[in-house]
Amino acid sequence: MEDFDEAACRALGVGRSDLRALNSLEDGPRSAASLADHLGLSRGSVTALVDRLEAARLVERLPSERDRRSVLVALRDTTWRSLAEIYRPLGQRVSAAGAALSERDRRALVRGLDEIAAAFEQAQPPGAG
Repeated sequence: MEDFDEAACRALGVGRSDLRALNSLEDGPRSAASLADHLGLSRGSVTALVDRLEAARLVERLPSERDRRSVLVALRDTTWRSLAEIYRPLGQRVSAAGAALSERDRRALVRGLDEIAAAFEQAQPPGAG
């Protein structure tokens, strides 16, 4: 996954934090505050991040329909297409790999991945949390 993310960063011309922000915007526009909370970054860091992404023409700032004083950060249409070109082949390969498994093997894989995900959730590095 790390190697794939690095390749995605190179393809888009962005850093890892930028890629994480772009990926989180796939769920829809977010306020800078929401983006900061989601990414675990300070508001100032997110402002600089959004400025970089906007200068690279990957995102745009849009007025909020709910609060005229607020601004939302959204992916540009061209960014959606770029992300699809990067991630669609991966999704297709993962789907094909899953489809090639027997039902028994698929259940075992899901169980194993659930256990690994739980281990990550339960483990806390020293000083975290």
